[in-house]
Parts: sequence; C-alpha cells; structure tokens
Amino acid sequence: MPVNLSVEALVINDSFYNYCFHKNEADTRYWEEYIFNHPHEIEKIMEARRLVLGLSVVVNEEQDGNNETAPATVKPLLPGKNIFKQLGYFAAAAAAITAIVWGIAFWKKQDTLKNTMASEVYNNKKSAPALVFTSAKGERKLVTLPDGTLLHLNSGSTLQIDGQFAKTNRYVFLSGEALFDVRHNESLPFIVHVDSYDVKVLGTLFNVKAYAGDITNEVSLLRGKVEVLNRNNSKTTVLSPNHKLLIRYAGAAAKEPAQMLHAVANETKVLPLSYNKDSLVIETAWSQNRLEIVNEKFGEIKERLERWYNVEIDFEDAEVGGYSFTATFEDENIDQVLKALQYTYHFTYKTNGEQITISK
Repeated sequence: MPVNLSVEALVINDSFYNYCFHKNEADTRYWEEYIFNHPHEIEKIMEARRLVLGLSVVVNEEQDGNNETAPATVKPLLPGKNIFKQLGYFAAAAAAITAIVWGIAFWKKQDTLKNTMASEVYNNKKSAPALVFTSAKGERKLVTLPDGTLLHLNSGSTLQIDGQFAKTNRYVFLSGEALFDVRHNESLPFIVHVDSYDVKVLGTLFNVKAYAGDITNEVSLLRGKVEVLNRNNSKTTVLSPNHKLLIRYAGAAAKEPAQMLHAVANETKVLPLSYNKDSLVIETAWSQNRLEIVNEKFGEIKERLERWYNVEIDFEDAEVGGYSFTATFEDENIDQVLKALQYTYHFTYKTNGEQITISK
C-alpha cells in the first residue's frame, strides 16, 4: 500500500475510508501501525479523517432532510461505500468545504469544554476521536500514546483518544481491558472514561477492566494514586497501591451487553490485589501473556477463554458451567487448555472451527 499520501489521496482511498469507519479489521490495523510508525504524518492523517467523518455527517443530514422531497431521478448514495468516490472528486471537494466549516465550529466548541468536568466531556457524543486502537479477540497489543504513556491492550478491547489529547487534555475512552503506565504531567491529568465511571491519575501504573456485558468491572492500582468517580452517584474512591476497586452492576445477572450498556454501578468494594505462587499480580498477569484462573467456575471464565483464544464456547449441560478450576496457562492453545482442565473435572468437548461445544 502506498505511503506519504496527500490529504486528497487519503480521502478517496478505500482502505483509509474503512479505517475511519472501522469497516475492515485489516485496514484498521494497517493504519494504526502506519500512524505509530510515521508520527510526523499524524496531523495530515487527522485532517483527512476529519474530512471523511465530517462529510459523512453533512451528507447523512442532507439525505435525512430531503428523503421525502427528493425527485425519483436522484441516485442515492450507496451505504458503506466511500462517499468521496461516489460524489466525484470535485463535488467531494465542494462538500469538503462544508465539512471543514462544520469541523471548525466543532473544534471551537471543544475549546469551551476543556475546563469542564471529565464526565461532561465523556457525554459529548459529537466528538470524533483522534485515534482509535483496537485489539481483536486472540491478540494483545502494546501501544504508545502521543504523550509517551505506554499501555497494554487486552484481547477484544478498544481505546479511543480525544481529539485534543496531549494538547488541552489527556482523555481516553476504553471498552475492554488495558494496563496503563502513565507519563507524569501534573498540568494535564490522565482520565480514563468507561461506561459509568472515570479514572483520574497524574502518573501511575494501573489496570482497568471494563468489558461490555461483564457483571463486574475492576480498577487495579500497582503504583501511584488514582481517583475513581462513579458518574451515577458522584461518589469518588481513592485507591492506594496494591489495591483494586471492584464494581458490580445492578440487574446484570443475564450478562447481556445490550442490558449492560447503561447499567447502574450500585456496589463497589476495595480489595487487595491477588498474587500467585510466583508473586505475580493476577489482575495484570494477562499483560505478560499469562492466563491465570484462580478457583473460578467454568461459566465465569468462559468469556475470558473466548476473548483469549478467539473462540465461541457453548455448554450443553448447565452443571458443567459450575465446575471450578485453578490453573495457569502461557503458550498453550485452546485444545491444550481444555485437556488440562479435564484432569480436574471430567467433561467432553467438540470443536467445529471456532465453535466449541462442552458437555458432561
């Protein structure tokens, strides 16, 4: 794929378009790696991305407003296709001017928000993130943010950073799990936003586990100090090193992501971190490619195994989901893991591609 593209060439590049709208995992990975390896091109890439996203908003709004009155001879834009290519380059350039005007108005509005509460910024849904990092099921990723912060992104996770990151703020938006080693900057606190709470730090090492659909979330602190703000009740919890905040959601027994999206965190508890026999912190063992299972039921570790190995697991017998295991895995594949677990409890399993069915 060509490099050093101009803004004009980027906006009509199908791969770049797919990256902007996360339509293709391979394209998303390519452009994330390209940005990481070519930091001097970030400004140009962000300009092209704002044009693509801005034009999409303008075109969609125009279509929504004219659907009832549009003449029958008008050819509609095809959903999911590169809008710039469909409009034609010169028509796209004219539309881009509208998008730029829209973008300028938006960024001016962003400037007025920089001193507001973190929760207010989180709820500003008009903002487009400057960068999006994703880690697919079955992979873990090491990321360096523009401010020098290092983070490990666990399987099945997404991290977005605010458009003014490292300039007027250090806001990140997490779905999934990440271990953060934050670069100290007292004038710009580092704030992690998840669905119902914010984690605020100055410079520290901590882990946030916040997968959509999970009954519990966790914030684990290894070094420094963090403040966790529950946006549902404005309660703030300050963590000291070697402790974690366990957050349990109300009415989440079904563990359905759609039900969990705006679930209320109604129970919180501060607990010490856990260690295995090798003095390894269990809560962050995943960042060292170690899958730690400590007296956990099969049904509880099911989703972790699915994310770790990119598989789908079904229990034919509910009783199997209640089997408890303690184990450590590093380089084993899913077949080796299941065979090892069979030494503790007898069960059988069938594999069909990425689908695994487990029974007694």
